[in-house]
Amino acid sequence: MRTGSLIVFDGLRLNIGNYYNPAQGTFRCGVSGVYMFTWSIYVRAGHELSTRLDVNGRSIGFAFAYSPNNKVKSGSSSTIINLHVGDTVFVRGYYPVSAGVDIEIESSFSGFLLN
Repeated sequence: MRTGSLIVFDGLRLNIGNYYNPAQGTFRCGVSGVYMFTWSIYVRAGHELSTRLDVNGRSIGFAFAYSPNNKVKSGSSSTIINLHVGDTVFVRGYYPVSAGVDIEIESSFSGFLLN
């Protein structure tokens, strides 16, 4: 994974309104309001990955996963933000990124309207 690459979470469990695009890894706001987003990144042994949550290309949150030993480790973060129709939210790899980092299937991204 290269620095700046979008992380695509393509194992959907629920996508009411189809506002999340699993092919691109982006959430496009369809209803203005206050949203909560949370993401967890799991990496394999010997890897590290810094991630950031972007809204319209502006960073609003960070999470870091580092696994120095032989176990899968995770990093998570959550944020609450006011969004408007058309705003785009996504998670991307951020500096530094280990070469050949492998994101585990347990990684997740979720967002929901609070108000």
